[in-house]
Amino acid sequence: MSEQKYEKLKTHITELEKRLKESKNTINRLMESEKHYSSFFDNSSEGIWCFEGEPIPINLNEDEIIERIYATGVLVECNDMMARMYGFEKKKDLLGVRLEDLLVRSDKRNIEYLKNFIRNGFRLVDGESYEPDAEGKVHIFLNNLVGVIEKDCLVCAWGTQRDITELRRSEEKIRLLSKLTENSPVAMVTINMDKKISYMNPFFFKLYGYNSEEVLDKPVVILSGEDNPEKHYSDIFNTIKTKGLWRGHDRRKRKDGTIFWASSSVTEVKDEKGNVFCYSETSRDITKHREAEEALRESEKKYRLISENTSDLITLSTFTLNPVFTYVSPSIKNFGYKPEELIGKPCFDFIEPDYKKKLFPLLKKYFSAKAKNLLTGKGIDITENIEIRAKDKFGNWHYMESTANLVNDKILYISRDITERKRMEEALRDSEEKYRGLIENVQDGFFLIQDNLMKLVNPAFASMIGYTVEEVIGKDFRDFIAPEDREMVAERYRRRQGGEDITSKYEFQMLCKDGKTRIDVFMSVGLVTFKGKVASLGTVHNITERKQMEEKLRFERAQLLSIFDSINEIIYIVDPETNEILYVNRALKSSFKKDPVGGICYKEFQGFDSPCKFCTNNIILKEKGKPYQWEYHNPILNRDYLIIDKIISWPDGRDVRFELARDITERKQALMKLRRVHKIYCDAIENIEGIPYRLNYIDGKYDFVGDRCEEIIGIPAGELTLKKLNEIVKEVIPTNPDISQDPSDYGKAFFRGEIEKYRADLRIVTPAGKEKWISDCSVPLNDEKTGKVVGSLGIMQDITERKQAEVQIKALTNQIEQFSRISADILTIEDDKELFRKISSAIVEISDFSRVLFYTFKEDFPYRDILGYHGLDED
Repeated sequence: MSEQKYEKLKTHITELEKRLKESKNTINRLMESEKHYSSFFDNSSEGIWCFEGEPIPINLNEDEIIERIYATGVLVECNDMMARMYGFEKKKDLLGVRLEDLLVRSDKRNIEYLKNFIRNGFRLVDGESYEPDAEGKVHIFLNNLVGVIEKDCLVCAWGTQRDITELRRSEEKIRLLSKLTENSPVAMVTINMDKKISYMNPFFFKLYGYNSEEVLDKPVVILSGEDNPEKHYSDIFNTIKTKGLWRGHDRRKRKDGTIFWASSSVTEVKDEKGNVFCYSETSRDITKHREAEEALRESEKKYRLISENTSDLITLSTFTLNPVFTYVSPSIKNFGYKPEELIGKPCFDFIEPDYKKKLFPLLKKYFSAKAKNLLTGKGIDITENIEIRAKDKFGNWHYMESTANLVNDKILYISRDITERKRMEEALRDSEEKYRGLIENVQDGFFLIQDNLMKLVNPAFASMIGYTVEEVIGKDFRDFIAPEDREMVAERYRRRQGGEDITSKYEFQMLCKDGKTRIDVFMSVGLVTFKGKVASLGTVHNITERKQMEEKLRFERAQLLSIFDSINEIIYIVDPETNEILYVNRALKSSFKKDPVGGICYKEFQGFDSPCKFCTNNIILKEKGKPYQWEYHNPILNRDYLIIDKIISWPDGRDVRFELARDITERKQALMKLRRVHKIYCDAIENIEGIPYRLNYIDGKYDFVGDRCEEIIGIPAGELTLKKLNEIVKEVIPTNPDISQDPSDYGKAFFRGEIEKYRADLRIVTPAGKEKWISDCSVPLNDEKTGKVVGSLGIMQDITERKQAEVQIKALTNQIEQFSRISADILTIEDDKELFRKISSAIVEISDFSRVLFYTFKEDFPYRDILGYHGLDED
């Protein structure tokens, strides 16, 4: 080997050793960074998981893919939060479990969940799964997941999940209470603390004859028909102060001035703290019962409970190509407005211009449907789901998921703010791109430039900046240099090509295909002859990650925690010994309107002069590395937070307190409002004079029965079944005015779906042997998929007194008819004695006055003879 070659080899070896040393340093830094990311992973308030199995070709059909997912899917990674969702303490207790043990295959909803994952390109946002925990209780999880595809095969899936079981149960409970209220034949109003009407249910308008504008926010005394309405309601509220409830019969007045008797009740409604915040009043027309002048009649009633959603935004707009708001719900306050500020304003003033294009086709579709309705007389039933961006009062844009419905000549929009969900999706996409970039850019790029044009590149070079090899070849090399470095790189290229001794190794930024993204590269370049001409041959090594590491090392704290500035939760780090604030993220700075780094935590965050009594330092220092979760209301920000504290290691080796605080103010307020609505519904149902119920035809059991069940029909609510009810029913009389039905087939016809409303009077004999009459009114509950009747929702009421009154009226009518016939005969008799005999005989026949007559006229003739004729004597 010549000395020249030896020296060249020695130089090459030295260069390799240097690069090897740099690679080792980079790996060490990456390992340190992985520890920090792992800490963030473990502290997430959502469950994070990864399922892995044998590679599954994505070109198989859905059923084959699902079969293989279940056959080989195993949980290979998760955090402790996910383990706790299933009733375990640590993730080690859950790792290794098979997918089919969590995502139960027998639940068709889970199969549909996997199909949606496949149909959406192995990605899914807000997918619901139904999974049992360690005790077998089924939980509903909301999942965001993405599959990892390699060589056209699904190799694993990463995702996050949160438990929404309680939310779904609350929604079902509210829906049930709402349907019960809608089918109640009772007028209901809500009275605010100023004794004014704040809400009316649909039946109120039928009973009283008013419309909403005529009574809303008017004094409740306008409904009284008593001689002194003010005193009447004063007495009612005085009674409520001591007993919490007033119930009785009073006179009520309709809009047209007519007076009617009502069975009324007024009760106070309290919040969670026991404070009264409104009153609930119910009234039912009982005029016919009190007057007993005619038989009771019932007419079909259908009600709809109008209640404004406390979280969704509800708006009405005109039906025009340039619609304006005609109604805005109070929830607009979340956008910084009051409803009156938007009424009459153009809707498009608050919608991003690009999203207007989505609304114009919708308006055209509505106009076409309206025209068709005018021509054919057929109804319009249009519902559209759209996504738009709307601007709040402060200029911030919100993503909104809206449902649009045509209501008469207006358009109803029900919109939900999904900005937070969009941000989470964006964060997930960004995280995925960073992860993919780290894996795909480990190889150096190779290039050859001649006459300013890219003549040769390897796939690593092209993929490094987002191109294919074909897209790069033949392009000017300057197109791939960031503008800020373009002139510097081009100048060195010209000078090198001109023969000057220019450094062959340096760093600069390359411009990716999107025209925005830049990557840091280290280039080593030299001159070669290519096809008889001078060319530049070299390599570029992607040092973006190394640059980021160097930046983190130079700025220490910013390097470790800069990722936290991209999330909305408040994050800060404090020295537990000195209480000095070492780091805060952007969300905290924004909330407190300052940068408190360097200050003392209890002074800056709480406004205290000494350490907080509720400080958790002692708790987390005892069990280092274990997160501690708690809730707290910050008096300075007047916000509620869900807080996670944990001891982590600071770059200088000391233990520091890491705290992540998620703002749950809106969630707690929404929960409080939900409880209030639930309380109002429950109080309204309790005031119904009957037995509200929900019957399941599949098993013949009642899902819900009112508390008065045992009082009215003699069977405890918890023991009532359809079979037990049928055992005490002795007679069924259908009362639908427009339906002629065989009583023996009436109930079966209702079950078959042939009758829209079930209305019948039932004669029953209670288990105690007491005969009663019950009015049963119900509506069918249909299966959402098959449309078949699977149950009913209704009310049973005691009408025994009404039936007894009807019997008495019938008996009196018969007596009157008999008197009429006798009177006609008597008018033809002229002899006084004969007349007296006839009258006495009639009285004896139809009444029990004969004993009185005997003792009154026993000595007189012919009365003794007459009375004796009818079998009476002095005994």
